[in-house]
Amino acid sequence: MDYKVGRLGRVIVARFDHREDLLASMKTLCEEAGIGSAWFFLFGALTRGTLVVGPEEEKIPPIPVKKEIEGPYEILATGSVARDEGEVSIHVHSSLGSKRETLSGCIREKGEIFLVVECLILEVDGLDLQRKMDPLTGLKLLAFSSL
Repeated sequence: MDYKVGRLGRVIVARFDHREDLLASMKTLCEEAGIGSAWFFLFGALTRGTLVVGPEEEKIPPIPVKKEIEGPYEILATGSVARDEGEVSIHVHSSLGSKRETLSGCIREKGEIFLVVECLILEVDGLDLQRKMDPLTGLKLLAFSSL
């Protein structure tokens, strides 16, 4: 375990609209608002996207199992905003439900919005959140330092 203590900065409320790409829109919002360290919560619906629903097996490094979704799916999600080599990086885990199935996982590559997604972003002041490659897991994990 590792941790640092920061403080709550700005609180941003956003609405993303029909057919927008959730990840691209989140990244654009954070770039435009100058947000590099934050936590967020969102809800709404997606219609298409890629979800990592787990590893193939309990093995390091993990081999991700990807599932393409064709919606619509209701979504409830949370995630973090950090920097990855200077670029805004969005990491979002979600639970999705439709009349057919319920899924949980990490939204990757794309998540096309159906109707609307509403979002609350809590900026973290006093900390520099970064994604750094972890040699043990082969994943870019959250790393942080005090500003």
